Amino acid sequence: MTETLYSLNCYITEFEATVTKITDNKFVVLDRTAFYPESGGQPNDMGKLIRKSERAEFGVSYVDKFDGYIGHEVVYPDGNVSMRLKAGDNVKGIIDRDRRYMHMRMHTATHVIANVIEKEAGAQITGNQLGIDQSRVDFQP
Repeated sequence: MTETLYSLNCYITEFEATVTKITDNKFVVLDRTAFYPESGGQPNDMGKLIRKSERAEFGVSYVDKFDGYIGHEVVYPDGNVSMRLKAGDNVKGIIDRDRRYMHMRMHTATHVIANVIEKEAGAQITGNQLGIDQSRVDFQP
């Protein structure tokens, strides 16, 4: 199981971890992560992983949960196989702070809106989709 640092402190934007495995030849699984995976209508964090040895940098384009583990889809420079991360590599994770904070603000706003709509109209929230520029909230009367 991946230790979820984001659930301990949502303001963590840098952390150190060890690669435990690679799945589907593209998802990097870490022993711990601060990257929030796509979940409940909230988009995943993006950012980068930096391999401590050789100072290689890998963009993180997608994060999701798979069987209790969190997989980080990484972008490899020039498709170079020799540059790929492997189990045992030590990495530093850096999260796109502006993206994270915008999603946090949108998340809070949807809770406020849902509370007002429930109190004023008696409607319950049935779903949502958060974004950077706009979000959607669904209600059921």
